[in-house]
Amino acid sequence: MSAHSTCIPASSVAAKFRKLGWLVRAVGKHVCPNCQVSDRNHNPNPQEGVMAPPLSLKDRLEQPKAQPAKEPAKAERSIAAKSAIPLLYMALDEGYDRAGQDYKPGYSDERIAKETGLAVEFVRARRESDFGPIRDPKAVALIGGLNDLGGLAIEFRALSARVESKLNELRALALKN
Repeated sequence: MSAHSTCIPASSVAAKFRKLGWLVRAVGKHVCPNCQVSDRNHNPNPQEGVMAPPLSLKDRLEQPKAQPAKEPAKAERSIAAKSAIPLLYMALDEGYDRAGQDYKPGYSDERIAKETGLAVEFVRARRESDFGPIRDPKAVALIGGLNDLGGLAIEFRALSARVESKLNELRALALKN
């Protein structure tokens, strides 16, 4: 394997030297930081308003490319939080009634959060996504009331039929007398 088997692109070398303070030119000699300072000392008033010559394609290619912004690192869960997640699922299995969509008496997101050491918001989010939402207590009461009304309606019809039967018996007796 030869010494030149891993060539570094010229643009990378130019970018590295620019970061170190060098004036990297496409044509001519490059200027080190010390020489740039001495040039400024010898010529303290450089001509103002002189435009730089337009960059050639080669110069543009040698300029360092802007790096994409790095995404902030995602927050890693602590080891304690990772070990608390199985406890969360065991507590939810024990305390949450999936069919009734509500906690069993004495259980709540707050209680499970306290027992597992997890945040209440985290417990709530996991319960909602994996076990289902809690029904609104008012809706549960209304549904229970509707069920009661349905039962009462059946009883009312039965009683109404009995009353109608007794009235028919009375009418029959009245016609005989």
